[in-house]
Amino acid sequence: MINFDEELEKAKGGDGIAAYVVAVCYHHGYHGVGIHYGKSFSWWKKGAKMKDNALCLFMLAFINRANRKKSKKFFDQSFSRIEKMAEQGNPFAQNLLGVYHSQGFMGNPINFAQAAEMYKKSALQGFVMAQSNIGCYYLEGKGVEIDVKKAVEWFDKAIANGCKNSMLERQKAIAILQNSSTNFSQNSPTQQSQLTKLKCSACGGTIEFQGNLKRGFCQFCDTAFIVN
Repeated sequence: MINFDEELEKAKGGDGIAAYVVAVCYHHGYHGVGIHYGKSFSWWKKGAKMKDNALCLFMLAFINRANRKKSKKFFDQSFSRIEKMAEQGNPFAQNLLGVYHSQGFMGNPINFAQAAEMYKKSALQGFVMAQSNIGCYYLEGKGVEIDVKKAVEWFDKAIANGCKNSMLERQKAIAILQNSSTNFSQNSPTQQSQLTKLKCSACGGTIEFQGNLKRGFCQFCDTAFIVN
């Protein structure tokens, strides 16, 4: 469990990893901290100049991704160290590798399975962002089999750590569980499996279903779908 006040003191003392944690908390409002994007960005920049600064450098690469040259500079300075930190079990580095694989950053092909693996490792160590991320993956079937109950469990953990965004995702998951007890009872297990694994024919993204799970839309390109 992260103690924000302790991390803030370490960051003020020049700890780049703590600076990253402080920036994340300000950016998302984790651990009872109010959202403040200005402070968040400021700590990422400060952290990039501190010892153990790879996490902050990687975030600056991601933030500046519209500027290819600038982004690549930060990426080249940080990525090999992020990989090493993740191998050594650092949950923050593991989550960032999850982001790297999930978004195809710096030309990397999207790999949801690898992203899910990294998110899960980080989440098991209590990092709130990873708990929210792996919850979404279980809900959407990205890199893992759809498991709505597991999604709810991870959302509950993230919410307990102050992740307000997970509240809405949890509501979606609960609605699916409630619908499944009535709507899915009319379908065979094979039909259910086919329905929950549908992918967008336009872009290959995951289709999110609504209501009675007969209508949905692609989360990536918003293409609408109707299941007959």
